[in-house]
This record gives sequence, structure tokens and C-alpha cells, in this order.
Amino acid sequence: WFNISVSECLPIDSVLNIFYSSSTIVDDTSIGTTYDGSGTMQNIEDILLDMAKRKVYWWVDTDFSAKNLVSKFTRSRVAGGVISQNNKSELNAHREWLLSLFDGLL
Repeated sequence: WFNISVSECLPIDSVLNIFYSSSTIVDDTSIGTTYDGSGTMQNIEDILLDMAKRKVYWWVDTDFSAKNLVSKFTRSRVAGGVISQNNKSELNAHREWLLSLFDGLL
């Protein structure tokens, strides 16, 4: 679990963050890349090939591979709500509720 303040939001964990990344020059020898979905659209096929090469399968279905750069389904993860880190019963109840949302999907 993440430790953030009430005024902060966690970014959505999605393959779109990779598709719409942005790069900035940090200094004479390095470039920084931000994967927050707010950049310009990158070359999707290159990204999918790189995902397959690195075996990054979190966002895609089981048929995705270097020979099949298509996924029937994609995953995203959205974190929400504010849970008191001091109240263990509330935290456990929240976790159980989140897991129950996926029971019908899996």
C-alpha cells in the first residue's frame, strides 16, 4: 500500500501511460522519460515489441507475444480512497472489499 496524503492521487497504472510517455533532456548525457500518459503518442508497435521482449505481460492477456502483438483484454489498476494506516480492521475490510470486486471477473 502507498503512503500518500489526502490531497494526492496515485496515477492510474495502465499501458496507456507507456503509449503516451514523454522524454526530457536531463543533462548532456541523459534523457529522462516520464510514463504518466500525458505525453505524445509513441510508436505503438515498437512499444508492444519491447513489452514482449522484456516479458511485460501485466496489462495484456495470455495470447500476447512477440508473434501476436494483440490483446483481447487489457488491465489497468486504479487506487482510490483514503484508509487510515493505524486502523488495521478498516484496512483489512477495505482489502477484502477490493478483492471481492474481482471475484466475478476471474
